[in-house]
Amino acid sequence: MPLQTKLQILFEMPNKLRLRGFRWFCRRSIQELLAPHHALGRFLRKVFMRMQQESQNTIEGNRLLACYDLELSPVTFDLVWFLMGAEMAGRKLNKQKVHLLIIPAVGDKVRVERSEYEKIINRDSRLWRIHAILLPIINMFCKSDGFTIFTSRDEAIAYLSNHSNDPVYPEFYNVSFPVEFRYVDVNNQLNKYSEYKGFTASSQARIFVDTWLSTNIPQGIKPVVITLRQYNYMPSRNSNLDAWAKFAENIDKRKYWPVFIPDTQSAFDPLAKQLEKFTFFNEAAWNLELRMAIYEAAHINLMINNGPASLCHFNPNCRYIYLKIIDKNCFLATEDYFTSLGLTVGQQPTFIKLGQKWVWEDDNIDVIEREFKKMCDLLTINDNS
Repeated sequence: MPLQTKLQILFEMPNKLRLRGFRWFCRRSIQELLAPHHALGRFLRKVFMRMQQESQNTIEGNRLLACYDLELSPVTFDLVWFLMGAEMAGRKLNKQKVHLLIIPAVGDKVRVERSEYEKIINRDSRLWRIHAILLPIINMFCKSDGFTIFTSRDEAIAYLSNHSNDPVYPEFYNVSFPVEFRYVDVNNQLNKYSEYKGFTASSQARIFVDTWLSTNIPQGIKPVVITLRQYNYMPSRNSNLDAWAKFAENIDKRKYWPVFIPDTQSAFDPLAKQLEKFTFFNEAAWNLELRMAIYEAAHINLMINNGPASLCHFNPNCRYIYLKIIDKNCFLATEDYFTSLGLTVGQQPTFIKLGQKWVWEDDNIDVIEREFKKMCDLLTINDNS
């Protein structure tokens, strides 16, 4: 974990202690002891837990229980990466299905976030996101065996006790002392297993999107979908609206039609003046299954570093260009941060497929147009081969 991130967590501790109380602090401290971030601590914990549990490789059954604990994990698109970790864990254990368990945090059901985030995405908003983001994601997960949402941690304890023959993810998860999944572990497993099922749009969502496209863009013209980030949290990461407007203006509309998807947090705001004349698919801001379907239908998706982009990362049917990955002003987007996730800055992740590219440059007009042309040329060569 980068030093800047560690310091940010340290600065937030007094606020969390005030909101959650001393009991939470003690419990969280014990959890850190049992689920350490350092290699030696993790090794000792694994040895200890293996002395108490039978090897999960000997367990019968065909599913894995993926425990998404809102005491530790946010109500965000992090779930996409978590489920990919579960798919990789299931592959290792020869389990074909994943059943998602959504476990509420102590007290407020969702974890306490950083103060600047709480001001923008408050508790009620995060509770709403459970149904608006988490559940649609599991519905689109190819390995899904459904989900269970618990109303209390005691319910989760009882459920896991009654399903003790099913292996769990993260490994050695326990409700009393939960283990947080780590991006670096997911990426390491993706490096090992290059093939995955990932996510896909439903057939009904595809039908709705095909209908929308047939009535909103000229017949025979290929949709180019542009996903915007217009968010009050860490605004330096937002889309360069002038550049995207110029790209949409310059694109050859005899071949391609730009379709914008607004950020959900600003979908009800008036359109930026430079974007008023372009086509918007606002419905995708509110329905993830429609969003995934139009991502699949797009000739090329263009997006910057934001949550919804993860839907494309692990859908082999989506062709996309992913820009503005690094933001040195944001501790969740620095080079050190991405290195800590197990990614190599400046290089392509091993899990991407044909027609998918990470561009480690800002979303300036020259970069956008250059990469769009490269991708169009690549797809033309591939289609003609």
